[in-house]
Amino acid sequence: MTWSPQAAEKARAEHKYIKVGGKGGKLSITGAKKNFEKFPDFVYLPEQRIAGRKGDVVKLLQKYNQDVNAKMANAITLETYGTHAGYQQELEAYARHLEATKGQRTAKTLAAPKYTLKDLEWMVEGLDRVEWVPKTSAAGKTVKSPTSGGGRGTSRGAKKSILEKLNEATNKGKVLDVSSMKEGFTGIRSVQMPQGKRTRKIMVPGLNIIADPSKFANYQAVVQQLGPDYSKYIDQFRRMIMPGGSEATTTTPAVTNISPTSPSGRKTTVTTSGSRSPQRYGGQSLTTINPLQPVNH
Repeated sequence: MTWSPQAAEKARAEHKYIKVGGKGGKLSITGAKKNFEKFPDFVYLPEQRIAGRKGDVVKLLQKYNQDVNAKMANAITLETYGTHAGYQQELEAYARHLEATKGQRTAKTLAAPKYTLKDLEWMVEGLDRVEWVPKTSAAGKTVKSPTSGGGRGTSRGAKKSILEKLNEATNKGKVLDVSSMKEGFTGIRSVQMPQGKRTRKIMVPGLNIIADPSKFANYQAVVQQLGPDYSKYIDQFRRMIMPGGSEATTTTPAVTNISPTSPSGRKTTVTTSGSRSPQRYGGQSLTTINPLQPVNH
């Protein structure tokens, strides 16, 4: 807050001091002792309603062509507050001011909006439905702005939901590799499916997401983002990585045909054939995912 004669008169009416130097703001005389302990050169000038470290106060007085020595002679300081008549008078005046304005402060408090626990829970729920979508500014540049939607299945603040990334990868003939995923669902890669190669990474037929067997936690976290209807893929992945599980075989599996509506509005049909057991994904065909109709095996 900038000092001026008008600001000083307003501060006087509120029994406050205008702090100079640092962040500024207003101070009351009741905090003087703490300020003296923290800054031994801290001073209060009752007449000018100025408070601050001595160097800052002196600069302000010089700026307004004030007699520095005369003004500082009446300062409340670490050395003088115990015997300064003005200090005790300030404390008493401030106490009377608080008592006189108690009713006003109570009225403001009562007028303030009140929120119940249910209200707060609703607000938190709303945060989970916010996602960032690109918009174009007047200058033609892409900017980000929040919009409702996305549901609880979308990670908060994510640029794209897991489902969007999955459909985008599938439309390009790729799969999502979550082996290197980090906190906040970062590090998920859209990769080409190896052709005719063996690999440690596993894909459950019907869902184009792959992961190293040691990264079950990553796979589980990502698939959970798709919703409860996809929990069976997590169970199948868990079975595949267990000792003696079906992931040890190498026969190319069959993938259930799905005809979902792509983001462009066109339908895509994928037809494959082979064994019905889930395997490692080397040489496996891709499945286009319809989020509204999970694959049933």
